[in-house]
This record gives sequence, structure tokens and C-alpha cells, in this order.
Amino acid sequence: MEYKQYYGNYWKRNFWIPSRSKIKYFDNYTKARILKKWVSSGSLVDVGGGGGDWAWYFKDNFKKVIVTDISNHALKKVTEKDIQTIQCSVFKIPLSSKSVDCIFFLDVFEHIEPKDLDKALKELRRILKDDGSLIIETTCNGYGLDLIFTKVFHGKMWKRTHKKFGEFEGHFARKTFKEMKKLFINNGLKVTDYRHNSLLFQPTIIFIKEQIFEFIQFIKNKNAEKKYLRPGQEAKEFLRRKQKLSWIASFLSWVCYLDVLLFGKIISGSSIYLKLEKHI
Repeated sequence: MEYKQYYGNYWKRNFWIPSRSKIKYFDNYTKARILKKWVSSGSLVDVGGGGGDWAWYFKDNFKKVIVTDISNHALKKVTEKDIQTIQCSVFKIPLSSKSVDCIFFLDVFEHIEPKDLDKALKELRRILKDDGSLIIETTCNGYGLDLIFTKVFHGKMWKRTHKKFGEFEGHFARKTFKEMKKLFINNGLKVTDYRHNSLLFQPTIIFIKEQIFEFIQFIKNKNAEKKYLRPGQEAKEFLRRKQKLSWIASFLSWVCYLDVLLFGKIISGSSIYLKLEKHI
């Protein structure tokens, strides 16, 4: 697979749009709370970090911050002078072995073809310090309500629809938690903490939010360029511009986080947060 061209096109047509807002909403609120518990200090490398949203969000926690991405279109969106950018693939990162304290691998794992995952994980392990942390967020094969929504609305076609939607988003490596742990161990990594996500409350809230904004977008008859916004992007852009949450949105964002607090280690969802260290 030609990753550079494939994902470069996503950034080129604004399928992914960076946001420099410190205010996080709904699923991103959950993400920020989880990452805050796990980030360390020293050096951070956001591998496949795209426009650098999360590197920017946590840059004050680290002495040195680097964003790597295979797409130059993405890295051009990183304008902060205190964030270094490196255009490279995850399979060959031009950094010294055992030189990084913390690695972000957020929403990247699922974008790699299964046959290439071993190669990617070996490279991440190579640059990670012996006492460093690798933080992964990825979609997975679980039992979250969003999968039930798909089954209900698409009936017997749900598996085909789910696969088609995953490929539309560029998701090729959906695995179960058990499969992931085996893959990590085989590549010298171990899971030291985790939280399943997209379980009960969050999928319901996100589903309603996205349906409302997609309906608004339809009513407004958006132009041809805007139709490339992925599901939910309209909502994110609206809230980003607003820059201030109402008490209702604040409460719903906290409810999304409540999902992982109550059920994050009990129910397998359709995405997962993972903290890994070297298995020596």
C-alpha cells in the first residue's frame, strides 16, 4: 500500500482538520482526560500526528516535542515553532534508539495494514526508552453500542457496511483486545494500563450529536467542498468556533468520560486506549 499518497490525499482534501482549541468536547474530552493520566515528561514524539493537535495540547508537559507524519500536507498545518516536524513513515523514524520518553500513536494503529503492524511496532519500540511509555488509541473489534446501532440500522448487511465504513475512514487493522495483546508481546511490548471506550453512553451521545449536525448540514445545502467533511466534523467545527461549552454540552462531555470510568475495564468497546511499556 502507498501510505504517503493514500493518507496525503485525506489531508489534501481536508478530510482531517486540525484544531488548536484547549476546550475538548464529547469524545475528545474523554481522550484528553485519559491522556493526562498517562503522559510523562522529557521528550514526546507524536507518531503519525498529522496536524499536531495532541502534540500541541500537551507540549507544555515536555521539554521537546516532535510530530512525525508521512504526509507533508499534514505537517504544514503545524505552525508552532516549539514543535519540531519530521516527514517520515512509522516504519523508519530518523531518531536514535532508546531516545524517546513518551510516544503518542493516536488514531494511527488502525490505519496500518495488518501485514505491516509488526514492522511499525518494532520501530516504535526501537526509539522508546527502556522506561518510556507508548500510548495508543485505536478502533477495535468490541461490542460498543455504535456496533449495535449499525446492526439495527443495516440488518444482515451490518458486517459489510461496517467494513466499508472502516475502509472509507482508512481503517484496516481492527483487532480484538486479545489479538492486540498477543501482537504487542510478540514485538517486545506489554500493556500496563488500558481503558475500553465507545461503550454505552458515549456512542449514544455522539450518534445523536452527529445526526443533528448532519441534518443541519443537509438543510443548509452545503457546497461541494464541504461535503467532504466526515461524519461529526460539522459538529466539531461548530463547537471549536464557539470556544465555550454550554452547561448541557459540558455535562454530556462528562457523561462520555463516565463511560470509561464505570465500564472501561469491564465491557469491550469499539475503541480502546492503551498504555504500553517495553517487555524486557
